[in-house]
Amino acid sequence: MRQVGNGFDIPDWFPASHPLMPSSVQYGVAPNARACGYCHLPDGQGRPENGTLAGLPADYIIRQVAAFKNGTRLSANPVLSTNSMHTLAKWVADSDVVSSARYFETLALTRRNRVVEVTRVPKTRIEGMLYAYGGKGTEPIDGRLIEVPETFARHELRDPGVPYITYVPVGSIARGRRLATRGPAGPATSCMACHGADLLGKDAVPPIAGRAPSNMLRQLINFRTGARHDSASATMAPVVEQLTVSDMVALAAYVGSRAPKR
Repeated sequence: MRQVGNGFDIPDWFPASHPLMPSSVQYGVAPNARACGYCHLPDGQGRPENGTLAGLPADYIIRQVAAFKNGTRLSANPVLSTNSMHTLAKWVADSDVVSSARYFETLALTRRNRVVEVTRVPKTRIEGMLYAYGGKGTEPIDGRLIEVPETFARHELRDPGVPYITYVPVGSIARGRRLATRGPAGPATSCMACHGADLLGKDAVPPIAGRAPSNMLRQLINFRTGARHDSASATMAPVVEQLTVSDMVALAAYVGSRAPKR
């Protein structure tokens, strides 16, 4: 467990599953900038509470680190508008950001969540920054998106292969598909207009298919509230201003259910 918790020499359970990591991904810059792979994992698969970097364009990752650094990418969470990325971005060298971004760009994303539509969801508890199964019985899903690791212990061990289940209200995927293809305010506001027909990215716009639905939902909320307000966010404004929370849950469910780029 001491090895698991070391953010400056990260656990790498499956070293044959990825290329040699840059120093910034494996070791970070002590004592203020933990290794990229500590949260996002050596193979870039990430975890629902932070995000998947595998397969994102290097230029996009570099821009996002800059947005964390200059405060134009925040969180809509009123309790915690900043996080460890804001500290890290201020301490890591530009050259390390570039080497890490180029590394993660080369990796393939594996979709690890299974989206399940339900009227009632198994009871859960909050563990750190995500949900985990807890208690007996079920409760109404009440419009929520609940993403849980199938095995919480594997999640805590930073196992890059742990599966996740995403529970959403019945009809969410079909509703999300309509929004993604037609747009909440016409075709110009459809997800596919910028992210591509299969949501696999286009030019400078990142691929979103198959990424953690809970993270997708958080980012939509962050755009909707203006917490994310870097220059590239302007293209999201006419989309998110038309969305309700239920719309965002549906979009996150649909996007997360799609096959990622291979």
